[in-house]
Amino acid sequence: NYNYGTPLYVPTPKDSTIAIINTVINGRIDFNNVCISQLNLEGSNVTGILNRINLKAESSNSQTACILKNEELKRNNFVESLKFQAEEKKLLEQELNNNKTWSNWGDRVSLWLGKIFHNHGQNWVLAFFWTMFILVLSFTCFYLPNPITDWSVWAYKFSGGIYFSELFQYLVPTDYKQIQSYFIIKELSFCTKFLGAFWYMIGKMVLPYGVYEVIKAFRKYK
Repeated sequence: NYNYGTPLYVPTPKDSTIAIINTVINGRIDFNNVCISQLNLEGSNVTGILNRINLKAESSNSQTACILKNEELKRNNFVESLKFQAEEKKLLEQELNNNKTWSNWGDRVSLWLGKIFHNHGQNWVLAFFWTMFILVLSFTCFYLPNPITDWSVWAYKFSGGIYFSELFQYLVPTDYKQIQSYFIIKELSFCTKFLGAFWYMIGKMVLPYGVYEVIKAFRKYK
């Protein structure tokens, strides 16, 4: 439990490792122009000040990255805190993958999707790209030729702009007229309807998720 009235200055040689474990920091610790290989704050609680000025170090675990993130939030440095948040989630994903259980598979999937969609809140362009790519892919698979629609008819719809008008209708979250019309076609087999509905619903579920992820990635600019 560190609680001294004067600041604690920690001199460190280059590429060293600092571990402050299971410690309540009520005072102040300054890292000034420090280059270390790893910083470990596991089990520690910072109620005072952890001042880092040009600190170059990798967090050894997700808890350390979380503490550094919270320290940046204390200073209202939101952009910098997102960098540590991304590092925290990457390390948490590694920790969960090293200890796979049925109880944490949902967390592992969520972290993996966050990494793929927007690099844990660091890239809104990536989130927008994956959202649109999956939407267009899902709709195209739903719209592909079936036993009563050959390729020539599909090519006509594509060249005539019908495909794009149908795609824009598909992008309306509350519009389900396409799938309703799809199910009443008697010539389609159950298997065809099932596959079509599968791709249709994949896109419909990705749309709100993707919009949320794009907005979440935009938070770094608030």
